[in-house]
Amino acid sequence: MIHNTLMVTFRTLIHETLTLDAPLKTAQDIEDYVQELVQIIHQAAWNSTPHTHTPTNTNACAPLIKEKNVEKRKLRKWWQNTRSLYMW
Repeated sequence: MIHNTLMVTFRTLIHETLTLDAPLKTAQDIEDYVQELVQIIHQAAWNSTPHTHTPTNTNACAPLIKEKNVEKRKLRKWWQNTRSLYMW
C-alpha cells in the first residue's frame, strides 16, 4: 500500500488547528468536539496529500495494434476450439 500523505505536514496541520482546552463536561460537548476533531483530521489529510495528475487516456492504442489484437484473439479462440493447424 502506498501512502502519499506527507506525514510531517499532516502532523503540523493537526497541531496548528487542534485546541486541547475545550471543556468536555456534557455528552453534547464531547459529541461536538469529536465532530470537530474528525473534521480537522479530514482537512489535514486532504491538505497534506499531494494531488497527482493521472493521464486521462491511458488505454489509447493505435488502430493497427487494436486490429492485430482482435485478429490474435480470433485466432486463439479458433485454435483452442479446433486444435488444427489449418484454418480453412
